[in-house]
Amino acid sequence: MRAARVGGACLAASPFASRFAIAPSIVNYALLPTPLPPSDPRPCPLVEDLAEAGPPWSASTALLAAALTLLGWLLVGCANVAPPPGPELPTLALPQPQPQPKPQPQPLFQRLGGVEAIQRLSTRVLDRTAGDARTGASFKGVNRRVLDRSVADYLCRVADGPCVYEGETMRNSHADLGITGSQFDLMVQFLREELDAAGVPQSAKNELLRRVAPTRRDIVQR
Repeated sequence: MRAARVGGACLAASPFASRFAIAPSIVNYALLPTPLPPSDPRPCPLVEDLAEAGPPWSASTALLAAALTLLGWLLVGCANVAPPPGPELPTLALPQPQPQPKPQPQPLFQRLGGVEAIQRLSTRVLDRTAGDARTGASFKGVNRRVLDRSVADYLCRVADGPCVYEGETMRNSHADLGITGSQFDLMVQFLREELDAAGVPQSAKNELLRRVAPTRRDIVQR
């Protein structure tokens, strides 16, 4: 068998590769001991002729071929081996945002300043109504202490407060007083002005007046 020329060197099939049925490749060839320059027209010598050179050539080529073959196996094997799976990272469960409850508006009696503020308010309104010549006649013979407490409890209950009103209905309590529409309107005017003087918010003042307005049909007699 004649060696093949690769570049300026003569390569011969490795006896190691042939013995173990390894597919011929560049790693399965042994470099012959006497390279020829590329310009040398002479063909590569026969392997049989070079083998006669003695055991040093055959032993060195066999070792070189074995080393190159083993290196090829290692490289191919390392390329095909998948890296071991790493440890699984724990999954973080992020807390879901909870919907915030909408703030509930304060009860009307609190926006008016509370129970005591309503008591002071009713006393001032009754003082002005009883002291005015246009409405004072309706208060003759009336126990102001009982009246003040009764009116305060009524306004507190109308404003969703914790008070308990134990008096008569508006119709029964005013049946014999003969209150006119103008007198009722004047009392409402006093109530509005006292709410402003107490610094009650506009929305709370309007809400209280809206709730008190239906009593007109029960209080006004003529």
